[in-house]
Amino acid sequence: MEDKHTGNFWITGDKGIGLYNTGKQQLYSYANNPIQHPLLSDQRLSQFVTNFFIDHKRRFWIVRWEIEKNGSGRQLFFCYDETTKRYTNDTTGLANAGRNGYFQADNISEFADTVLLVYGENCMVMNERDRFEGFDDTYNTGFGIKFSKVSQVMQDKENLLWVATDNGLYSMPLKRGTSRHMLLRQTDGTVSNFNALKQTADSKLWIGTWGRGVLVREHTLAAAPVDVYKNAPA
Repeated sequence: MEDKHTGNFWITGDKGIGLYNTGKQQLYSYANNPIQHPLLSDQRLSQFVTNFFIDHKRRFWIVRWEIEKNGSGRQLFFCYDETTKRYTNDTTGLANAGRNGYFQADNISEFADTVLLVYGENCMVMNERDRFEGFDDTYNTGFGIKFSKVSQVMQDKENLLWVATDNGLYSMPLKRGTSRHMLLRQTDGTVSNFNALKQTADSKLWIGTWGRGVLVREHTLAAAPVDVYKNAPA
């Protein structure tokens, strides 16, 4: 990911994390750390790092896999505060982010009102009251959601959250007053998996699905006309 504050890039992989300095055109890592960067010096971060995110407070959020001898694994979570140059306990609650068992945190996002959201397989939590707590609620309430996997979360221009899941598309305010649910079914009756979201300059929503193609909707979820394929060659 790009560090917009410095213009440098952080890289994750099975060899841990790397820092590419765009000005010097140099790549630094655990094995090559002449700059003595504290994150690159940390042996815990020298293997199997899958997620890296920098929030507006210059806290570095890092996720890595710890692989056991029997081949099983679990995710470990780290938060490093660049200002204090110390690790913090801001990851409280992430170790139990799963919903009744196994989970995999695939993404970390920060939204306009500085709310951090971590989501993925069997997992969707946000930081509230100095800890991460489940964002989903009982499905039979007016603001509940139901899923096994969250592929993407997007905040639109009206500050609504749009959540693409394997059980349809949800929209809701961060304060969770109400939610809407868009559900598509395949010809065999199975539910379509929503996996990508994008809002264009004209406020239309482009929605990616498995099996139903790309949908274009108004903010109300009404079908929107699309001219992108107009006069396309045969």
